[in-house]
Amino acid sequence: EEMNQSQRAGYRVVQGHGVNESSIDLMQDPEMRLMVVLREPVGLVRSRYNQRFSAAKRKDLEVTPENFMNKNANNNTAHLVVKAFPALMDPGATTLLDQASSILRKFNYVFTTENMGAQLSPMLRAYGLSEKIERKRVAEHKEPFPFSDADIKAANEVDQQLYDIFARPITSDGHSHNAG
Repeated sequence: EEMNQSQRAGYRVVQGHGVNESSIDLMQDPEMRLMVVLREPVGLVRSRYNQRFSAAKRKDLEVTPENFMNKNANNNTAHLVVKAFPALMDPGATTLLDQASSILRKFNYVFTTENMGAQLSPMLRAYGLSEKIERKRVAEHKEPFPFSDADIKAANEVDQQLYDIFARPITSDGHSHNAG
């Protein structure tokens, strides 16, 4: 939004947590490739809780596990995908799972955090990029989250189904990777 068309033309990657269909419109590049990285729901909820807890603590605020679970563990990934890319949704998609998966099926690349190395390598190779992936652990401390994996999965059933669809192993030519 802050760059003019000639400035945007020099960039090849737009990334971030807030990317949505307006970002696609800004790029106006017919060769644009859409990529998303999904995370297994239980790990995602635990990680997000840890991030929120740490951020709140730095500000002398409190985040309780119960409040976090009520507000942030309800198929957030599926809801975010539908909210960010409604124009990509199939018209006949009625359930949240159908809506989110219909959108993600239009992405060129759908990777999962847990399988990133194996999924990303063909793309990196196809574009002549280094296949070395460096992962850094950001959190210095893991705050206990007193909900069981089963509780988290129950609150994120659609996200789990979405993850299961797109985490399936597939053979990729590097120019696309989408198990959906």
